[in-house]
Amino acid sequence: FEEHPEIAAVYTDKFKLVMVDEFQDTDQQQVQMIKSLSGKDAQYLTTVGDAQQSIYRFRGADVDVFFRRQAEVSEDLQPRLVDNFRSHNEILRFVAKVCSADGMIPNFMDLSAGREEPATPFIAHSPRVYFEVTKFEKSGNSKPGDDATRSQLVAYQLADRINTLMQDENIQAKDVAILMKSVKKAQPYIEALRTFGIESVVSGASTFGEQPEVQLIGSLLQALANMYDSYEGLFPVLSSEIFSLDASDLLLLGTNFGENGQRITNRDIAESVVNDVCNPPFEISPKLKNALEVLSNARSSLSNKRVSDVIKKIVLDAGWISRLQKMGNEGQSKIANIFAALEQIDSLQKELSIGVASVAKAFSQWCNTAKESPKVLHCSTQNAVTFMTIHASKGLEFPVVAVVGAVSGPKAGAGSEPFLHVRKDDSYQIAFSSSSKKLHELYDDCHEVPTSLDECKNLLEWRMFLETQENEFEEQEQNRRLYVALTRAREAVILTST
Repeated sequence: FEEHPEIAAVYTDKFKLVMVDEFQDTDQQQVQMIKSLSGKDAQYLTTVGDAQQSIYRFRGADVDVFFRRQAEVSEDLQPRLVDNFRSHNEILRFVAKVCSADGMIPNFMDLSAGREEPATPFIAHSPRVYFEVTKFEKSGNSKPGDDATRSQLVAYQLADRINTLMQDENIQAKDVAILMKSVKKAQPYIEALRTFGIESVVSGASTFGEQPEVQLIGSLLQALANMYDSYEGLFPVLSSEIFSLDASDLLLLGTNFGENGQRITNRDIAESVVNDVCNPPFEISPKLKNALEVLSNARSSLSNKRVSDVIKKIVLDAGWISRLQKMGNEGQSKIANIFAALEQIDSLQKELSIGVASVAKAFSQWCNTAKESPKVLHCSTQNAVTFMTIHASKGLEFPVVAVVGAVSGPKAGAGSEPFLHVRKDDSYQIAFSSSSKKLHELYDDCHEVPTSLDECKNLLEWRMFLETQENEFEEQEQNRRLYVALTRAREAVILTST
């Protein structure tokens, strides 16, 4: 718009209302673009947001954008929505006590409980807030325990609390969510829950396109597009859980037998599948026979059926779905991802009006770029605790929320980064450090950290200033993550700490 004012003039007054939700998660560049569409001096712009829920700095979000916009608008045009219709009042009082404390969230906006309490409370006999502290003590010269042991003990204590709540109150496993910064560390907690007979499912561990079952659907799509693409299509499919073939089946597909049954040469497995020339001197396994038949039928039906329908029939006839249904909650989650992938494939084919080869390419590109979260198949038979990242939980709610690692010790921080960049408004400030020493080790104990750019006299001070600034920003966002996690709860919250 800056380079083409004639285009900007067309759009400046085109819209009489421009509304931006979740405004706290925008950046300066986005705001400049939005203002260009909102009339003179952004007179048509309305923003909705909560600075206390700004937790996407790693994606470029800048909470200062929210505060600058707030300063631009007169107070009489800033209605404050202070009623919370989700959480019990005891949870909100706890949140206010924690988040309004010194060093937590500046100018904290307290919320009032606006919900009507039922005659029979969801939790009748237990506290609404739990703080689980796991203490480790030294015994003689022994150490308190390595990280793995500590995680197991913390996980067991949390699982015990959840189990007690389920026994004492009308709470099921599906009512509980365990929120973490990263679900990559969920395994000890999953195992601890199992010791009490409690099922669990991990949601949002990575993007939808990165899920193994979605990748398999992509390989199956590639195989249908080109059966001779053994590397990316046929071999990954045949060696996967779709057909559940074993090594001897794959060996037969790659072997050419003579008339007397002797092994003559190796051959591409695609030749055996496409030309139906798998010719061992003995009966092939029922699984291999079924795989060859299913793929043959699929190839012949591509000309008159939608690609998604062909793949759906493959996964059903191969027995993959029926095997997953016997795997409990883990299998249900995989089934949800499989059918979501089929919906995406069908959507791409309808939208682009393309054949199977182009659909395969488009689906692969979509999986690599889309930031969709994995799907969870919610059904009456699924009764499991949900593991989820705090970021993935934003906008959701659960009866009981456990927050893992809400209170932890100091982290490595920005000082461990050889290349450091800090975003400020619409620019980046950068600094390098090639020294293996921590910067404070390069300074005298009495040296003060610069508090502004103007105070920096050399590159070392510049780096020190940026490190301090970055650590402050991260600490502020960590406090906001805690706020977001706590306010996902309707009836009770559990915090863990070591």
